[in-house]
Amino acid sequence: MTETTSAAITASRIAVGDRLPTITHTLSTRDIALGAAGSRDWLEQHYDRQVSIDRLGLDDILVSTPMIAAWFDRLVTDFTGVYGRLGRYGINLRKSIITGETITVSGEVTAVRTDDTGCRWADVEAYLSVGDERRAEASITVAVPAADGDNPWDRRGDRGRP
Repeated sequence: MTETTSAAITASRIAVGDRLPTITHTLSTRDIALGAAGSRDWLEQHYDRQVSIDRLGLDDILVSTPMIAAWFDRLVTDFTGVYGRLGRYGINLRKSIITGETITVSGEVTAVRTDDTGCRWADVEAYLSVGDERRAEASITVAVPAADGDNPWDRRGDRGRP
């Protein structure tokens, strides 16, 4: 697994076109089962290989949607550091991901803007691929510090909307 944790980043250090550090990971049965348990997704196709193959006709157990979201979360927060605060989020799932597949999670900054409260936002288009095939996409808006000393987590109410 590639470690990509960075220090806090400010909006002045982010530009459209910046690529986020790529994450690569080969999924084990344990990874997928723990991901499902962590999100309380008790559907058998996320932890029971025999049921997945014999009863449901799948190739193996499947990664759950919340686990896919977690990989996108990690991608963005590894890039922004501890002060990155996820705002808006949209995921498009294209094809299942199963045990033994190696995922690559990558992304690019598509916009950096300031809202009317002074909060700085970065828009990210992210992708989860297996080989050359995109299996999931995400559009993510994340609050980032405007400058050193700013903390988007301190914003409340209307001061924290994406």
